[in-house]
Amino acid sequence: MRIPLALALIALPLAAHAAAPPASARCIDSSRVSGREPEGDRAIIFTLSNGQRWRSELGTSCPGLAHVGRFRTLVTHQWSSQLCRGDQVSAVDQLDLEQGRIETAPRCPLGDFTPLPPLPRR
Repeated sequence: MRIPLALALIALPLAAHAAAPPASARCIDSSRVSGREPEGDRAIIFTLSNGQRWRSELGTSCPGLAHVGRFRTLVTHQWSSQLCRGDQVSAVDQLDLEQGRIETAPRCPLGDFTPLPPLPRR
């Protein structure tokens, strides 16, 4: 069976487009998040258990985010099993966290998730 050239030319770009990674996503599966790394006070890189990495640019500068891991803990405020654009994060002081005062830190909204290249294997 021969495929007309016109159909083959149409199918080729569609197949190439389907294989390309998405330009961005509104949500990621939070149960698969294995790492969260702030980039300054304006973005967070989320690493999934399969090695995929997604970057979310925050809607505003988030006070204390750059100090997560040293003096602060990253807390996510989400409303479903997905971590989505519009969900919020806080950089909570360790002492406030230990005393159950997580509401003292400002909440910062997540933006869309942009895919990043996977880290090289070691």
